[in-house]
Amino acid sequence: MYLPGSKFGGNDRLILDIPNADLKINDSSFIKDGKGIRKKVYDNGIMAIRASNFETTPRNVTRIVIDLAMPRGYDISFDKDSNKIKVDFLNTVKNIKLEERNNAEAVVIQTDEVPVYNVMDLGDRVVVDVLNSKLKFNNNKISVGKNGIKRIRTAQFKPDQNYDKDDKIVRVVLDLEEGQSFKNVFVDHEGMDILVYVNDKPLQGFNYKKETINSSTLKISLEKEGKYNIDYVDNSNLIILKVPKDKIELANAQLNMNDNMIEKIDIDDKDSDYYYINIKLKDGTDYVDKTKYSVTDEIIIKFENKKIKNSKYKGKMVVIDAGHGGKDPGAHSSRLNLQEKELALDTAIRLNKLLEEAGFNTFMTREDDTYIGLYERPSMANELNADAFVSIHYNWHPNKKVSGVQVLYNGDDPTRDNKTFARIVKNEMVKELNAVDRGIVHRPKLVVIRETKMPAILAEMAFISNPTEEAKVATQEYRQKCAKALFDGIKRYFDEVLLK
Repeated sequence: MYLPGSKFGGNDRLILDIPNADLKINDSSFIKDGKGIRKKVYDNGIMAIRASNFETTPRNVTRIVIDLAMPRGYDISFDKDSNKIKVDFLNTVKNIKLEERNNAEAVVIQTDEVPVYNVMDLGDRVVVDVLNSKLKFNNNKISVGKNGIKRIRTAQFKPDQNYDKDDKIVRVVLDLEEGQSFKNVFVDHEGMDILVYVNDKPLQGFNYKKETINSSTLKISLEKEGKYNIDYVDNSNLIILKVPKDKIELANAQLNMNDNMIEKIDIDDKDSDYYYINIKLKDGTDYVDKTKYSVTDEIIIKFENKKIKNSKYKGKMVVIDAGHGGKDPGAHSSRLNLQEKELALDTAIRLNKLLEEAGFNTFMTREDDTYIGLYERPSMANELNADAFVSIHYNWHPNKKVSGVQVLYNGDDPTRDNKTFARIVKNEMVKELNAVDRGIVHRPKLVVIRETKMPAILAEMAFISNPTEEAKVATQEYRQKCAKALFDGIKRYFDEVLLK
């Protein structure tokens, strides 16, 4: 499992748990480190490698921890002939999707580290080769049929004469619609994402970046130096930024940021000489103009939500576990064919946003349709030293008349008050959803709530086998209510128990 510790002020770590294995490393470069051993590396972004007998019973697990100096992609393989586990640190292409970026439709190639890539014009095709990378995206052909793109194809590319024979390359091919050409294509990257625009020009020189859950930065890069003006409109949470049109080319646009700092940014180009950029702040957000000079070629504005920064939940970590995922779909409904894994992830994303807005630190065990092992989920929470763990599920029963909400907990661990956590969250679920109360259930053998070291629950939000609840769960509005119920329960548990 990969833990992004850099998100919370620490270092990223790659953790390998090897069950049914004893630790017997005879290497003098490793030194004793507590109950395990450690080797300093400081090369290729690797700081150190640690090993220990992590668990004796019931699985006899040896744990290997690789401490990283920066976020890295990786691939793990097992060689049966040599009986060795191999870890390659290389980028991974993990998803490709279409979404709006910088006020334009883009093909977004998502990777696990800052990408290095080549772009080629092949007439009716545009090729993006992601270098030193491995494909971890199952859908190798995506039909598009709009924005000048017929389809998108991906593959692990066998190097040709343009590359060395040992290069690892993921090739992404955009098949263009008739009449399109490379001159209509613009390729850029933001963070770890490669962005391909076809027939839709993005805002250039306009860069808004979320830094933390309560801070962000807007940078506007002008083509040449010019004078700008910034005003704050009292009692409206509105900043008006006035930028000369002859110094940058923008377009009339509305950018719905909707993060914890900014609600939206409107760019008004009606004036003949200036762009008026209206920035609507969220409640509690302050701004600081960090631009060095009044006449400049780069405008920098920092935003900080003081309400979140000063929240009493600051530093408190909640791990959100969206049940199932990947090859494990969980339950499914017969009439609308709803899949539990999709419902759980959607609800988890909504809950994550609510918790962040309240000032909690959060970590999601999965953010997309990925399979995560049962033991890996609680292990993530334990390694992050989380304060609470919530696993989200949707129920099923052969009797279609059965409906309601239920919360499962492990009552065998006296060091954690799981039962109180379960009761409080269940009560909020019943109240918010107006659902049948199916109580809290002691389930000590469930891995995700047994192996966690902090208060942990598994919440069953509805029975998708019940036609009435199935129809409700199919709507975004109801899933938002599910997230709100969980949020209210978590918040109450912190207020009445953990922070009392």
